[in-house]
Amino acid sequence: MPVDDQSREDVRGIRLGRFALTPSLTASYVRGSNLLLQSQDVVDDRALLVTWRVGASLLDSLNTLNFTYGGRYRDFKSFELEHRYTNVFDISTSIAPSPRSTFAINNHLIHGSFENREFDPGGEVVGNTDSFYRNFTNGTFSMDLSERLGAEISGSFNRVGFLEPTSDYFSYDQSSLGGAFVYHLTPLSSIVGEYARTRTRPDLSRPEAASDGNVVLVGIRGEITALISGHIRAGYASQTFSGGATPQSFRGFVADGRLTREFGTETSLMLDFGRRTNPSAFQENGFYTSSYGTARFVAPIIEKVRFTATASYFGNRYPLSDVATDSNRLDRTLSSAVGISYFFTKLSFFGIDYRHDRRQSSLERLSYRNNAVQFMIGFGFLNR
Repeated sequence: MPVDDQSREDVRGIRLGRFALTPSLTASYVRGSNLLLQSQDVVDDRALLVTWRVGASLLDSLNTLNFTYGGRYRDFKSFELEHRYTNVFDISTSIAPSPRSTFAINNHLIHGSFENREFDPGGEVVGNTDSFYRNFTNGTFSMDLSERLGAEISGSFNRVGFLEPTSDYFSYDQSSLGGAFVYHLTPLSSIVGEYARTRTRPDLSRPEAASDGNVVLVGIRGEITALISGHIRAGYASQTFSGGATPQSFRGFVADGRLTREFGTETSLMLDFGRRTNPSAFQENGFYTSSYGTARFVAPIIEKVRFTATASYFGNRYPLSDVATDSNRLDRTLSSAVGISYFFTKLSFFGIDYRHDRRQSSLERLSYRNNAVQFMIGFGFLNR
């Protein structure tokens, strides 16, 4: 059924001056067999989770400005969480100094606990409840050299810090600086060749994770086909880890991709995948190699009822042998979830999710399993 112009305006947000605001609030009750994903001393637990978000987007401008503030509150029944609040700030902007050039910058700032993927993307660390912050900034200057050829200069800085000493992980800084040549296949798609110099500097407690590296990538971005959009990059990386007692290095294939397939106005399939290295806190390893993939499918079942299914896989390999077993650590982590949501209106819903998490490790003491059910109610401009 077609929607009128007023409905289209509502979906975009609440207009306030030159900005569109998109507030939302979600409350959840979670019951799980191992919510902290522990390998030992597993406790069946219940938790309350409240998530809120306010976004603001600049309207009626050739430049862009987007700001988002989000927060999360967690309260476990069987576990006393010292830091229950997490705050997240995101800001992005792009300006056009000239008709042939663009400068874009993004900043992501988070302060809280329990969001371990923020500082450890591959999932080596689970169930960590120590308070931390992460400040990630990246910027890109793009210029069109001709009708089809362009060039980019980009840089990023990522700082992770723990407010108190922790035995699970460590503070570190990461930076990269690089450039790219861009060939525009069409107005909506481009082939890109990139080079970047990377650097990781951990705190004094973890010299093994210090590294310097180089990476070369080739990929395509934009409208990959008539129905698929996103980006795919693949290439070769080399890293040297010389800060520890045992020098280590990585040389090999790296990649990342994000694709979206739209089947209609409300049905979509989203894929994230790649291969990368991450800093490691496990014994004398300076890093681990992570191969990962995530899929999310969303589709309406009947009017006002929506089905969601997600699945993710992480395969992590470590370069050095475990001191207890004399074998290299290998983790395979699989998470999957299915859920159904009933929308009372376009701006309110009730949902039920079932989630299963499992890590199979070559070191049995690091394996875990969790089954959880989540009941949610949400209001506002939601992405569910």
